[in-house]
Amino acid sequence: MGFTSILAIVVIALLVIAVKIIIDGVKSRNWKKVIITGVVTCVCMALIWFGFISFITSM
Repeated sequence: MGFTSILAIVVIALLVIAVKIIIDGVKSRNWKKVIITGVVTCVCMALIWFGFISFITSM
């Protein structure tokens, strides 16, 4: 369960940072920054999820 807890903390930290960057981008009307941050966050979440599923199924 230790690995799952660390993974959850990493995911939550990633989401908090991404939301802060997106909110700052929307306030400054920097749409390129918002789109890039959204795409990068989605890709990182997908990679983390894929890695977690691969780790669980390999056990």
